[in-house]
Amino acid sequence: MSLAIIVSDWLITELKNHLKEEKINEIMDIYKHKGKLIFVKEARGDREKAKSISPHWQDPLHAILANKGNADYLATRNIGDFSECGELVKVVFPEFI
Repeated sequence: MSLAIIVSDWLITELKNHLKEEKINEIMDIYKHKGKLIFVKEARGDREKAKSISPHWQDPLHAILANKGNADYLATRNIGDFSECGELVKVVFPEFI
């Protein structure tokens, strides 16, 4: 089975709150050079759809973008934060993958 990583512009925005841009680029380059990186951009209406799912719209926005990228799974340690997103993407712990 060949796995790819779906990365969104929203994920990059959130990563910048915790990592330096150089580190983010270093991580992304590993997958980009292997042809294993799919990039998805937020479009008009995505944020509004996320807000209609939950007032804590940041996590539903990740699920919406994962769905747009045809993700099989959204891996997270905070599964409870995605309880209203099950119709968009299957949310699992990282070790499941």
